This record gives sequence, C-alpha cells and structure tokens, in this order.
Amino acid sequence: SFDVLLPDRSTTKRNYEKGVIPAPFVICDSVGVDFVEFHWMVSMSKFFQYKVYLSSEPILDEFTPDNPINSSARLMKTIRDVHQTSMRITGLLPDTTYYVVVSATEWSSLTGYYEIQFTTNKLLTEEEPNGD
Repeated sequence: SFDVLLPDRSTTKRNYEKGVIPAPFVICDSVGVDFVEFHWMVSMSKFFQYKVYLSSEPILDEFTPDNPINSSARLMKTIRDVHQTSMRITGLLPDTTYYVVVSATEWSSLTGYYEIQFTTNKLLTEEEPNGD
C-alpha cells in the first residue's frame, strides 16, 4: 500500500477551465403594497440557469460552503432563458421586510449569488391621512 500526498488542486487544469464565478447584480425597480419588481445583470460565458428565492428573513449565508441558501427561503422560479433578467413577485404582505436572492449558474456548476432587501409599502386605511 502507498500513501499519496496530493498537492493543492486549485491550480489544476479542471479548475482553470471552470472559469470565473458569475457575479449577478440585482436592482429593485418598484415596490408596492403587495409586489416587488426587480431586474439583474450578470456576465457569464456558458449560461445554465438563474434561480430566484424569497424569504422574510436573510437568505444568503456565504460562510456555509455546501449550500449558502437558507432552508427557510422559498424558490420562486428557475429560469433557463438567459435573456429573462427581470421578475415581478406578487402576493406579498403590506409593510413587511423581504429578502430576494438571485443565483446565476454556469454549465460548469459555478454559481454566484446576490441578495437584496426591501420593505413593501404600508396599506393606507381610511382613517390615515394620505398626504392630500
């Protein structure tokens, strides 16, 4: 039997060929009482998919190496069209803070993440002044 000491594999041909991790950037376009609209930008060489997650608590934990997405987050959509880079989420509660994460994955399985936080608008009642 032999004991084999393997060097650091981060510089192997396979890891170089995987390329750079995608870095999505998410911009919140509009927030209403029960919806949010946002879009994202990302540069990738070999697109595979986007995933959009929603939660009322922070989603992204970059210190968890296996899966940085919080288990309480809800997968809203898996997108396989490289050109679909905007989304509207409806059915949200008024005056509530939410978190959205967009993940971008290449064919090499490299995945980048970006998280935004927003608060839906407060629902005005008849008793409350509306600024008129």
